[in-house]
Amino acid sequence: MTKLIGNKLQPAEYIRNNWRVNAPVGVKYEELFVPSFWANVAIKFVRGDVIEVFAEDGSWYAEVIVRVSARTHAVVGELMFKDFNLKAVEGEPSEGVTKEGTKSEGSAPTIEWKGPKLKYAVIRHDGEYMNKGFETKQEAQDWVEANAETLV
Repeated sequence: MTKLIGNKLQPAEYIRNNWRVNAPVGVKYEELFVPSFWANVAIKFVRGDVIEVFAEDGSWYAEVIVRVSARTHAVVGELMFKDFNLKAVEGEPSEGVTKEGTKSEGSAPTIEWKGPKLKYAVIRHDGEYMNKGFETKQEAQDWVEANAETLV
């Protein structure tokens, strides 16, 4: 049986980089595996680097490992993925939207990601903010449910 040579064991922090990416709203997990997605930053990577990817709106988290690093692209492999999106009931329209796709008077408010400062916001059908600053979509939905009687 072969035994590991001592100089092959080294602290990981000296061998690889750990990166963190805040993926803009709209970036899908699947896009991470398109080599050109990394084109603007690929030159910084070394094979074996680990990248933590957070969706800016908090809807998902992933960890990938750099398998190939080139000047204009990178190939990554999946280490871990967690989807935090709330599952909508099939066939039901989105919050505050009629089946025809238009916002209805007196309809339930919508919940939208408004960026890292405002975070998730509860928005009335006329576009006015009812509340904002929720860390997760679930927190915003819980607030809507807790205040349902006063939101009519």
